[in-house]
Amino acid sequence: MGTILFRKIFTWALPFLYGTDIGGLGRGDWGTTACMLLAGGCVIGLSLTLLKNLGSGETRFHGPADVIHSILERDGRMPVGQAISSAIVSSIAISFAAPVGRYGPAVHLGASLGSLVGQWLKIGRSGVQTLLAAGVAAAIGASFDAPIAGVLFAHEVMIGHFALRAFAPVTVAAIVGTAVARAWHYDYFLLSGHSAEVPFELPQLPWFALIGLAGGFLSIGLMWTTIHCGRLATSLKIPIPLQPVLAMAITAGIAAFAPEILGLGEELVGTSMAMTPVTDHLGAGALALLGLAAAKLVASAACLGLRIPGGIFAPALFIGTMLGSAAAQVIDAPYAICTLVGMGAVISSVVGAPLATILIVFELTGNYEAATAAMVGVVVANAVVTRVFARSFFHRQLREWKVNLDRSPEARLLSRRTVSEIMLDKPVSTLPEASFEEVQKLAAANDGLEVFLTDKDGRLTHLIQPCDLLARWDTPPEELQNLKAHDLAKPLRGYLAADMSLRVALKGVQNFRGVALPIVGDTDSMQLVGQVTEADFIRAYNDAVSEAHAERS
Repeated sequence: MGTILFRKIFTWALPFLYGTDIGGLGRGDWGTTACMLLAGGCVIGLSLTLLKNLGSGETRFHGPADVIHSILERDGRMPVGQAISSAIVSSIAISFAAPVGRYGPAVHLGASLGSLVGQWLKIGRSGVQTLLAAGVAAAIGASFDAPIAGVLFAHEVMIGHFALRAFAPVTVAAIVGTAVARAWHYDYFLLSGHSAEVPFELPQLPWFALIGLAGGFLSIGLMWTTIHCGRLATSLKIPIPLQPVLAMAITAGIAAFAPEILGLGEELVGTSMAMTPVTDHLGAGALALLGLAAAKLVASAACLGLRIPGGIFAPALFIGTMLGSAAAQVIDAPYAICTLVGMGAVISSVVGAPLATILIVFELTGNYEAATAAMVGVVVANAVVTRVFARSFFHRQLREWKVNLDRSPEARLLSRRTVSEIMLDKPVSTLPEASFEEVQKLAAANDGLEVFLTDKDGRLTHLIQPCDLLARWDTPPEELQNLKAHDLAKPLRGYLAADMSLRVALKGVQNFRGVALPIVGDTDSMQLVGQVTEADFIRAYNDAVSEAHAERS
């Protein structure tokens, strides 16, 4: 329902603002179009100001990368308020014909609603992540009328693995999302692409691989330009509320020569997916089609990089379709196949979903030949993009945010727990003036663990190890009576802070020799608050391994 309502907003608002539907964008007076684009930039800039001052203090709207981030670092917990505001402002951006997509906001909204239900039900970390993935699958199923692709997308891109326990709820959600969309007569615009088999010959496969290679480099161009537009705006210290206005000004300038780049670009893509050559629609050759792809790339990258909310899927779809249509003008291969190969190559590289993209091609066309050819282009494109740039645009965003994507699941789980969760909160301690007999009794009562020395204010100063007591076994009793704790004490060999993550703490104890480590409240006060043993760390690590395995089983 969220995906449908999101779409309803801009399908109603765009004709109201421009006096035409999506297909008629850019056909009117350019001056009017430019003014509307600039007005849209002002509205989005104002929304960013309100978001910062009245909301969470953030200076950007969220998207699919934040969904992945929440799974990796926040146990799948997402603020639904940010999702609603992002969806609303994204629909405003599309209503003003910004060249951004609608699928990213839909995915983010579906994930946030799923996360909200999971948190409300209090079903634990794994359950929250499963319902988050179910929300994503429902959004994709409703958006594309492709439930199988929705299931694969949720596992492949968002969760990052194929968990058996999540498969059933995610599948049900994708089917229900698709059914609701059909009940509302919400058909994806590419459904006209259903066709009979379009055969190709084996000698044509290298051409499809070349289209995939070109699609890979175009994908890199789209993602690189988007990232660096944001970097450039930051380095030039362009005020955040003015960045969307600048993006819309760039879009208006490009639209003066290529109005087809405005909005979602669905009319041109739909014409192509209906197996009708784009040249019949535009009267354009291969160079003109590549020019349209380049224009869309620059305009979309400027908007996405300069904080206009929206998805990157639709721009990638447009660029890939233009690439495939241009390739069909110069190579001896079926037009429909070339177009689908170009589309699949760019989309899969940008969103990091090769399997889901191949399934989308098949579900939308019902064409085995097309899916086989698209698979060639998808594999080549993803091989290039993964090696040269990143697994996807979302992964590159996460790296820009300094999120470590290379950590193992066990390391992530340990990062979320602190030393205070596994420590014994009643450490054995005494004052430096304590007698040998008192220290000996404390050590015996503590199963032979270390005895820690603190001053009168409870600050950790030294420690006494069991071996220090054993070394005195042959000391005459009269001498032992005169020994004090400070005579037996050694300088601290190490200690941990209570708020330190277990992942960091494990690195700190790798070279530790002893039985127990003291825990301090913080390194400034040095207040002794607990102790932890090697067995406690081993138990915590085993728990992380078991939990990570359970998530994937």
